[in-house]
Amino acid sequence: MKRKSFICICIVSVLLILGIVIACFTRRDINYDPTTTVVVTIDKEKIYLDEVMYHLTLSKMQGQLYASFMNDTDYMKRDYGDGRTIGEVMKQESMDNAIRYELLYQQAIQEGYVLTDDEIADSKKRTENILITIPEEDRKNTRLTEDKLVLIQEKIALATRYYQTMYKDVDLTDKNVYEQLKDGHQITIQKKVWNSVKF
Repeated sequence: MKRKSFICICIVSVLLILGIVIACFTRRDINYDPTTTVVVTIDKEKIYLDEVMYHLTLSKMQGQLYASFMNDTDYMKRDYGDGRTIGEVMKQESMDNAIRYELLYQQAIQEGYVLTDDEIADSKKRTENILITIPEEDRKNTRLTEDKLVLIQEKIALATRYYQTMYKDVDLTDKNVYEQLKDGHQITIQKKVWNSVKF
């Protein structure tokens, strides 16, 4: 009797452990709410998934346009030359763009830059054009609202003016320059969230 109980307990224990291991290591597609999910933190500033998805959507549209021009349906899956696909590189560039704009924007704010009336008006016009350009399905998936797009455009406008003033002839996409721009800042990417994003 004791032996049967012991065997039953062992079997249940093994099944329980196996279930836990399978649950922990089985990849699940998690749908994060882009408007409330932080994907990257720069110092104390939080960047939400919807903002990074804006940059990702633009990269995706650019890639699709190029693929269409080249009549290449596998363009995004092609090898970039460093072991990554073109799609993976474009996804990383989207994150890098979001980080660059945030860093420049924060520097501009710290140095007393404010949006001009023209920049505010231009941001609203660009938002109207973006709303026409971004496919409806992408807008639904990213949950980009008109208000959020205006805020993103205003951030880009101020960051761009600051860049043009302070870094006039510097290529911020250069890896060394980008590393210098990030120097001294605590940048944390939420890998679980970012890895769940499909390109």
